[in-house]
Amino acid sequence: MMKRRWFVPTMFAIAGSVTVLSCQESSPSGASSESGLCSVLMSAGSMCEAPTSCTATLARDCGGLQGVFSPAYVALVEDCMTSLGDPQRCLDLAIERIPNDPGIEAFAESLCLACEPDNAACAGDVLSPTVASPRSRAGRLARTLDPETLAEVQTACVGMNGCGDAFDACAASVLTRWVPPESMGCFAESIAGTYVAMCESGVADGSAAEIGDTGDLGDSGSNEATAATSESDDGALSQGSAEAAAVDPTDTGGSTGSDAATDTSGETGLSSDETGDCLDGETEACAEPICDVDVDEPNDTEQQAAFLGAIGDDDDDGSQARGQLGGSEDIDWYFYEGSDDFLSTTDPFAQSNVRELEVCIYLECVAGIAITQIDCPQGTTPRTSPAGRPGCCAQNSEGFGFDPTCGSSSLNDDSSVVFMSVARGPAGVCQPYSLTYHF
Repeated sequence: MMKRRWFVPTMFAIAGSVTVLSCQESSPSGASSESGLCSVLMSAGSMCEAPTSCTATLARDCGGLQGVFSPAYVALVEDCMTSLGDPQRCLDLAIERIPNDPGIEAFAESLCLACEPDNAACAGDVLSPTVASPRSRAGRLARTLDPETLAEVQTACVGMNGCGDAFDACAASVLTRWVPPESMGCFAESIAGTYVAMCESGVADGSAAEIGDTGDLGDSGSNEATAATSESDDGALSQGSAEAAAVDPTDTGGSTGSDAATDTSGETGLSSDETGDCLDGETEACAEPICDVDVDEPNDTEQQAAFLGAIGDDDDDGSQARGQLGGSEDIDWYFYEGSDDFLSTTDPFAQSNVRELEVCIYLECVAGIAITQIDCPQGTTPRTSPAGRPGCCAQNSEGFGFDPTCGSSSLNDDSSVVFMSVARGPAGVCQPYSLTYHF
């Protein structure tokens, strides 16, 4: 499946080229590099044979980042890092969990009054962290900053000459007073969702506009981004009037992402030794299809799992995720934080509306994986996730759950991080599904 893409701002290209002195200015909040944020960033990448350069860069410059980030954002990033351990992904996911406050609302009002006074939808876009537009991108940045830094960015950059891409470039120049350009580029990738997984090959160099190949860019005469990157028949990308665009760094030879169509030229035969659906040489039957954009992509690995939020163990707190498998080799990952609340029973459960798909549930107690205990119910198969979390899997199931124990007693706090995967779709088919879950 195609990866989710945000409109890539000029800020990304400029951040990597700004010249700064060897010593950055003191950050507005004067944060120390001995912070908890630095601790979790420095520990990242230990599980990877070849982590991306951004993993090391963000750890190196963590003091400057902590200095411009709001305490609430830092706490959410730290919390995410304890579960995922992927710096750029956590910098991205934490943005969507920051609630709007008077400072962000004032920023939205100021930006829209200066740039789009006649656009009634402007403020709503700025205040929505999931809308793919230059306005939303500016709002995503604002959510991460402490009030003093946000005020400096707003004063310097909001105005008739600081809208759209111009705002991004100005904000980057302000923030590079405290954050070196390389880390600014990595952070900008998180804002736009253009980063690669921490352990993927294809090293990010902190300048998103230089990563991978870029296609021919269209010009609509507007700074407005399309809601999702579109591809023409020849593979060229169209992103409005953007002057720079980044594509998936793992793409080679025009691939559209990890779930892109597999070459069907006949040079390479595909096989599936797990499903038995494909035989060597049957490329037409086994080729992975090009599917519609899935907003949760990339979520093809445990580390890339799409975050579904935090829920309690009342079954009514559960929800439903929707996705699409791009052929038999695709797998989608999700995770949520489950809280063991008073007078409720902890029984993580998952069910796909397409029974033929394989659904897995993996769990790690908040208190540590070493004390995590589960018993897989009848009709499921015990399995350990790639990250070492115990779990259960089932195919052709009407849904299943289990009762975990965190420690030596059922009276312990069973609050956990729960990962779920959906896999084994039909070969050569884009298979939509819904995944119902509760804790």
